[in-house]
Amino acid sequence: MSDAPRIYRETSERTRRRFELFADRIVVHFKSIHSDGETTIRLDELNPESDRIRVRPLKPIRISFFILFIGVLGLIASYVRPELNRHYNLGVQSLVLVFAPLFLLIKFGAKVEYVRFKTKAGVVVLDVGRSGPDKRQFDSFVTELRDRISACQTKDLE
Repeated sequence: MSDAPRIYRETSERTRRRFELFADRIVVHFKSIHSDGETTIRLDELNPESDRIRVRPLKPIRISFFILFIGVLGLIASYVRPELNRHYNLGVQSLVLVFAPLFLLIKFGAKVEYVRFKTKAGVVVLDVGRSGPDKRQFDSFVTELRDRISACQTKDLE
């Protein structure tokens, strides 16, 4: 096996991570608004069995509820003060704001799949998400990661 690592890049609403998979370790580089760094995890410490979870990002949901709230306020204002509706088309604009969150949730509120790897003691130390520029290579990256973890396990038994 060559020394060149297999690279997988992941982005979420707050974090960017780059995984460098070597034969005996995985190096995770991460960057967010508040922090950045890198960590190295030895593959012989991981269990090749993993868990899959799906997480919905909160930001689109929060923004959708805020826009919905503004739209409902506009509808109430256009009902209470009909002259606003005649001069500014407030009712139509408010209806757009009421239905816009539906579009936001459909487009940006999809759940993101994560595969979590645990140590032999059962502690989650690594998760990889299907998001970002390399999400099409997610399955092959996770399969290769499992294979390399298994290879490290069998190497330890010898």
